[in-house]
Amino acid sequence: MAQKILVLDDEENYAEMLESLLEQHFFLVDSATKPEEALKALEQEGYELVISDYKMPVMDGADFLLKAREINPDLPFIIVSGLMNTPELVKVANMGVTLVLEKPIDIENFINQVKNFVTPLAEEEYADVKSSDGDSSEGNAPTVRKFIKTYPDDLEFVSDSSATMQFFVQDLWDAVQEQSHIFISIPPGSEIELILREIKRWKQFPGKKFHVVCPGPSVSSTELLRQFTLVAKDDSYANLIAVTGFSSAPLSAQEMLVDAIREAPDDLCFTYFIESTLLDQAAPAINEELLELIQESLCRMPPLKVRPSDLATYVKRILPRIARVEGHSAIAEVEPDAARALLAYDWPGNFAELISVLRSAAIVEESNALTSESVQRFLKGSNADLTDLESHLAQYQADLLKKATDDSGESTMQILEALGVDYEPTGESTEGADFPLLFPDLLTTPVAVKA
Repeated sequence: MAQKILVLDDEENYAEMLESLLEQHFFLVDSATKPEEALKALEQEGYELVISDYKMPVMDGADFLLKAREINPDLPFIIVSGLMNTPELVKVANMGVTLVLEKPIDIENFINQVKNFVTPLAEEEYADVKSSDGDSSEGNAPTVRKFIKTYPDDLEFVSDSSATMQFFVQDLWDAVQEQSHIFISIPPGSEIELILREIKRWKQFPGKKFHVVCPGPSVSSTELLRQFTLVAKDDSYANLIAVTGFSSAPLSAQEMLVDAIREAPDDLCFTYFIESTLLDQAAPAINEELLELIQESLCRMPPLKVRPSDLATYVKRILPRIARVEGHSAIAEVEPDAARALLAYDWPGNFAELISVLRSAAIVEESNALTSESVQRFLKGSNADLTDLESHLAQYQADLLKKATDDSGESTMQILEALGVDYEPTGESTEGADFPLLFPDLLTTPVAVKA
């Protein structure tokens, strides 16, 4: 019988990432997101190795290890987790854990460690086993997808360092080659602009700008069609329309959008960015015609928290640029403690939050490398507690004003007056993050993204 691995992680996306990574190396894998499901699988199936997260609700990795040992005392057990403190490490060591690996994993080391306990199949044997197994085990066996890369190696904008992102980029590449309407499920704050730039390269569209549409009740189908026609005729635009904001768009506005798209010039490519939180609902508020197309050909983008290698790539690539813009060109490195803080964070705001944190930290950083103190100040749960776009903008505005006052020696009001900002104090605080947003329209006004 072929050897199998059981993966347990309460984060479904991370469990899927590990499963996909192992399957790319021809290991047979089952995954679970709840310890009780994993224990049931251990009782019913024979596994040669368990790979488990540590920090999980209800039952942590140590408790799961204890119960797994009751089922199979000799089963090799690897814990893959974020930062574990010394008492936790001692606890699992005393319970006989085989190995502890820290997130983000070193992929080459991870695969080599797994090979110490499980022998991967030959590619042909793997294909035979999967084709014969199918979904035969009472519908519980996961559907396995083998990764076959056909997209170009020379990505310029999107990072595909992580296994989950490689699957997404492959799906996106296939959609771009085959369709003029591309549907993408995105977590909030994902790197939409980078995706559009990559699509523009793949499609070899001329032009320098994208046209971004947010369907709303105040925009008629006639006006939308006029915009689409202008984009098709204007050489300064790429023939690429990005459609966003579905979670806040009523069905009537979506219907007008569909009507305009039906009449749009044929050479336009439409890319729909649909919030994953909306699609996860039992009855998503999506136009029925669009929903039918979405269900047939949806590319699902993974959140940043399950893509630590992509996160590291973006930090290395973007931090020097941000530092130059903010007048702190000496920042080109990240101290180890700061890197660990960035990698251990969950990033609920994804790429947009990463950019905001890096920019804010670069403004206040006084050394030549990004420190943990600067980073922690702007992560959710710190004193800044930045949980949404408005909070990020308020803190960013406050940091800019403080930098301006420190550099010039003038008061906040004098700085605003010099900038031509018409602001009348209302008795509320005019310092720090409590200072009201000077340009609140940034929260609601769609902006065309420049390539």
